[in-house]
Amino acid sequence: MAVEPAPPVRNAANLVWTTPNLLSLFRILLVPVLVYILRDPGRLAGAVAAILFVVGSLSDYYDGYLARKHGIVTTLGKFLDPLADKLLVVSVLIMLVAMPCGTELEVPCTPRVPAWLVVLIVGRELAVTGLRGMASSEGITLGDLKGTLEAMMRELFGDVRVRLRPSFFPYTEPSAEVDVSCRNCGGSGCGTCKQTGWLEILGSGMVHPAVFEAVGYDPEKYTGFAFGVGIERLALRLYGIDDIRMFYENDLRFLQQVAL
Repeated sequence: MAVEPAPPVRNAANLVWTTPNLLSLFRILLVPVLVYILRDPGRLAGAVAAILFVVGSLSDYYDGYLARKHGIVTTLGKFLDPLADKLLVVSVLIMLVAMPCGTELEVPCTPRVPAWLVVLIVGRELAVTGLRGMASSEGITLGDLKGTLEAMMRELFGDVRVRLRPSFFPYTEPSAEVDVSCRNCGGSGCGTCKQTGWLEILGSGMVHPAVFEAVGYDPEKYTGFAFGVGIERLALRLYGIDDIRMFYENDLRFLQQVAL
């Protein structure tokens, strides 16, 4: 009987210093450079800052693309990517408000970007746009989690099939990704679901016993489940939106059409 070889064990360092993670770190390191350049109100400095900002924005696209294409999505990358995006956008906006006008100007100084707009965008960037759920008591099982998620998905999306795929999350064991059948094709496969018939919605799992121990609960007595989903991902499925980045481009023509 042939025995399949065990999959190679990935070195922890290789999971840190991946190309997507390095691109995210590049955007973080770009922040102090942009802040320094934007202290100069001159046109040359503004042009250099604009070029660097565009380069940083392109790196945001390619880090996610490379991570998904080569299967090197890491927990560190999931943390660094949104952190780098928020730091880059927030720092540039604040500097545009605080940018000096220069002594050669005879007209009153007005900010490059209105302060109220920066406050609005920064607040939106820092907002927690996730929906979290957790239940803990005696006798809660994986069946309770499955039933809860099935009821939730059908309430949101109608008559869809729901499946749980084994996955890994640090604070749950076992863990599962939750998919629903594609409403566009009925599960037969299309461009929206990448020919799989399924759409990934959220992550979930049974709360790890170590979590209960950390907060003083007896893991032998209490069990629980937890799940989390980004509200943008729910809106993508509910409204048939193709690109999640549209939520972050601050285009009022788009945002006013979506009732979140």
